[in-house]
Amino acid sequence: MAILLEPFDTTSYTQPTGDPFADVGGYVIAYLIQHDAYKHLSLLELIGKVTAIYVYKWDAKLNALFLNSTITQGAFDSNRKVSETVNYFEKLLSDDLIGKEGYCRISGQHTRLYKAGRDNHILSGSGTFVNFYASFEPGLYLSKEVIIQIFFVALGVVKLSDKIALIYSNNQSVTEFFVRENCRRNLLNLTSAPEPGLLSSEFTNPANALFGFAEQCISKMPDALAFNEESGIEGKDTDLNLLHFTNFGAGPTIDLYALPTNIFRFYASCLTIHNREDWQRFVRSYYSSSKFKTAKYRPNADAWIDDKGNAVEQDTYKNWRNRIYQKLLEGKPLHDEFIRWLWKRKQPLRFAIIEKYQLLIRNMEKRTLEKIKQLADFITVSRSEDDILKDVTKLNGCKNPNDVRQLLLRLVKRNYDANAKEPILTVEDYAYYLFPDGIGWKEIRDVLLIAVYQKMHELNLLGLDTGETDDEEQSDETNNQNEA
Repeated sequence: MAILLEPFDTTSYTQPTGDPFADVGGYVIAYLIQHDAYKHLSLLELIGKVTAIYVYKWDAKLNALFLNSTITQGAFDSNRKVSETVNYFEKLLSDDLIGKEGYCRISGQHTRLYKAGRDNHILSGSGTFVNFYASFEPGLYLSKEVIIQIFFVALGVVKLSDKIALIYSNNQSVTEFFVRENCRRNLLNLTSAPEPGLLSSEFTNPANALFGFAEQCISKMPDALAFNEESGIEGKDTDLNLLHFTNFGAGPTIDLYALPTNIFRFYASCLTIHNREDWQRFVRSYYSSSKFKTAKYRPNADAWIDDKGNAVEQDTYKNWRNRIYQKLLEGKPLHDEFIRWLWKRKQPLRFAIIEKYQLLIRNMEKRTLEKIKQLADFITVSRSEDDILKDVTKLNGCKNPNDVRQLLLRLVKRNYDANAKEPILTVEDYAYYLFPDGIGWKEIRDVLLIAVYQKMHELNLLGLDTGETDDEEQSDETNNQNEA
């Protein structure tokens, strides 16, 4: 017993493995051994302290993490839950439990292994489902180090709605940042939380929470992301993943909400000093809730207003469904939303945002974007409002590739008739950049429309008659709300 109360080799319990649950537990251990209240403890003493938090401070409310464990066992009183848990880990550390030699399924280390089921490992099977495992083994076989790491996970996660949220990134600094922040807040809440249990996230919608976590990461640790206020993320690939899960009862489940590196980089560019205001107003306009059907977003006030004229608090609407976030996560295009905002709502949106979207998410060639901007300039600069509106109407009326080609040919002819020194469109532009393989004609038309609309904003042509009725505008808002 004495040896278990001596300082321990922390590296074995904090080294990343690639498994989100084990790694979060390892970062929790790393945080605690630097904390003044815990850094003097042996590993077994640290386990005892954390067990006491789980049982006495949180009323053993870890059912979403561990099923029928010594902590969540309903037949045990609180003291027995603590003693049984500490006794289990004491035997584990002393190698007194039944095990076998082999390679840990998570760390890959050749060592002594122990059975892991839903009582001591998150979202694994159990002995009943032996067909889940190789050679019909009764469970996963893990090293004691990994089993201990997973025991500490609860302090590094938060409750989000009815499940648990775990943040994980390919950038270890990002994962560690969120774990340390959750640890800090979970420990602070031990005496001040309104009810016992895990820290609750300020979000209830996982998709919105993921973008909220991304914004928090960008604002609080820009150096780890190589984030620049002027240009966004430069050169460092970072993704961000939210695991939304429960291990409770007969309904264990997990949903993954992922911001891959290209979406994360795009989102960071939207939060740069020049793009932030336009982007936030654009995104806020696309919240919707079936409980607030009569509420409307007022762009000029940057606020949601209910039918009584009262502003809806941000803490309320930030948990409504957001069409922009959903589409980004699902890989669906945003061109219709850009057009609606610029044209129907007559609100500006920096074309730099559109450029980043097309380059990073839609994989459009930079040369294609440059040509589209040149065409937008040709349509709008030094022309009357009526002439611009005629071209916009024709663009809106393009229903197939031939319509777009005919419009481009008319622009070529207009440029030629004006005795321009340079062609507005070359054969190379046409074949390789405006109609290349892999890019549909509709996307080219939509981006050109978006570029023209933004130029109209820059030229203060916001009062142009779009020909769209109030009924059509209302229909758009209703469709947005019905997606809640």
